[in-house]
Amino acid sequence: MTIVRIDAEARWSDVVIHNQTLYYTGVPENLDGRRL
Repeated sequence: MTIVRIDAEARWSDVVIHNQTLYYTGVPENLDGRRL
């Protein structure tokens, strides 16, 4: 079992591949909860 982290930061990865499954996470640039 191997975990591959793509574009990893201190507490975050954009993509994690684990057990032949790809997990993708996206976060909006504006995190204050208001629409632009």
